[in-house]
Amino acid sequence: MGDLTVDRSVRRALSSESRVSILKSVSVRRRTQSELARELNLASPTILQHLSILLESGLMEKIDEGRKWKYYQLTEKGRSLLGIEQRAVPVRSIILFAVALVFIVSSVYMLQFYQPQAAFGGEAQAGAANEQQPSAIPADAQTTAAPASDNMKLLAAPLPEQSLASPDPNTPIYYAMFVFGTLALLMALYVYWQNRQRE
Repeated sequence: MGDLTVDRSVRRALSSESRVSILKSVSVRRRTQSELARELNLASPTILQHLSILLESGLMEKIDEGRKWKYYQLTEKGRSLLGIEQRAVPVRSIILFAVALVFIVSSVYMLQFYQPQAAFGGEAQAGAANEQQPSAIPADAQTTAAPASDNMKLLAAPLPEQSLASPDPNTPIYYAMFVFGTLALLMALYVYWQNRQRE
């Protein structure tokens, strides 16, 4: 007898085109009474009457989060009736998140570990090496000093200048990868948020 009562309430809920429109609208995302009134171009008391019938049928439920607005959404019974399954995380959001992760990690790794030394680094090293060279021996001291050993000759010899590293030409590409990865991450979060709003 209970099942018969439920069937009757469902048939009564579906007998009105306005209530069917409400079900279709709420199947996209949960809505408030005022949103349904504006969307369906109906008076707010009329929407409230239709919502009462839909709540009685068990096809919809009211969500009270302690705020000013009360939301209405489909129940599991309403989803089953409309052939709507519980939405999981969208595949598009997962793909975008994976792409974002790959681009961001790759760009940060390349910028951190594959950047050549700055040009002034080579100059500083060359300057420090030149400062370590011994000062020239006066001419009169050279006549009285003992012959220099091989090691002293090597120390006195001028050091070769170190080649200066040129900037990595791929640096703009790494930054572009980082920006693209960030945009993909934001898009993944937006798609996920949109999916949650529709539930």
